[in-house]
Amino acid sequence: MQDITKNCELGNDCFIIAPGPSINHQDLTLLNGKTVMAISEMNKHDIYKSIPIKYHMLNRQTYHISRNYHPEYQIVENLKVQNKDIDKDTILIADILDKEFFEKYSLFQDNKIIWRNYVDWNRSKIETIDINNSPSSRLLTESAIYAALFLGFENIFILGADMDYLCNGIESYFNTKKVAGSVKVLGDKKIRQIRGWDAEARLSQLNYTILKFKALYDYKENIFNLNANQNTYVDTFPLIKYEDIVLNENYKELVQKKKEEFVKIPAIYTKREFSSFFSFSYEKILSFKQTNKKYIIYGKGSFGETINKLVPEVVVGFIDKTTEFIDYEYDYIIISVLGREPEILNHLLEKFDIHNDKIITF
Repeated sequence: MQDITKNCELGNDCFIIAPGPSINHQDLTLLNGKTVMAISEMNKHDIYKSIPIKYHMLNRQTYHISRNYHPEYQIVENLKVQNKDIDKDTILIADILDKEFFEKYSLFQDNKIIWRNYVDWNRSKIETIDINNSPSSRLLTESAIYAALFLGFENIFILGADMDYLCNGIESYFNTKKVAGSVKVLGDKKIRQIRGWDAEARLSQLNYTILKFKALYDYKENIFNLNANQNTYVDTFPLIKYEDIVLNENYKELVQKKKEEFVKIPAIYTKREFSSFFSFSYEKILSFKQTNKKYIIYGKGSFGETINKLVPEVVVGFIDKTTEFIDYEYDYIIISVLGREPEILNHLLEKFDIHNDKIITF
């Protein structure tokens, strides 16, 4: 097996298959002989028994466990099925936080694994591709595209990446449907409380994902949408009919033509909204000085550090998701991690029995 290094796939094309229902309308056996990267639980699809799958992008297991999205025993059971289904020659791509978890349960010991480290993404342009500093993702397709760019593929074709649930709250797969993020053990009400999963949250995630897609396309302009449902993120990648690629020996001419015809819409960054949020946040942070209270900051990113520098006299310390004990005397906890407030609120409640009346958000 070849060494797995950056740009080891230069000159080759990659077909990323996500488990959306649109793949039921495509003959995936036409991908035989091509380099395929499967996503998530595509191992449950019959195609896994029909053609070689060179790469498989796994879900982030520890991430989901730590946020109470899925119970650990259920994830272990699913992974054991995946371990059995996935060929030992398939190269896996997984979150570095899962390495200890996989070792604990003796999972995927025969597979080569590309370990990937996630870092916060500030929605800016992607200048370099570094698997050890991958921008955080809301959708596994984002991670798969980033990995394909790391491997150096010439063209990246995506199919089955249906995003319907971001609009209607229903996760649809090639073999099932369910309420987005739901697990029977917890129930829909519990999931709604944990994830804050309503229309606003879905649209916020959609916005993040579309911005990420635009940033990934800008990096090399080599990503193409082959979804059977070609209404999916139409303005993000050039659209090409699946059969026009896999049944056409001269498809690269078509790819070039589609790229030239594609009208790329630049990412829209709402400066007015940012200015308003900045002014509001600045005044709110300065008001902490007048309260004669003590504050803990959740999250030590750039926003948390900014709060600390503006009002250091009232900040007693920092905590985050790795904190086991809170041994500060405090009156309130300030959540400085923007966009993940519902999960953090639930984490503080579940782990430390800290209720909303002791928490400040922006």
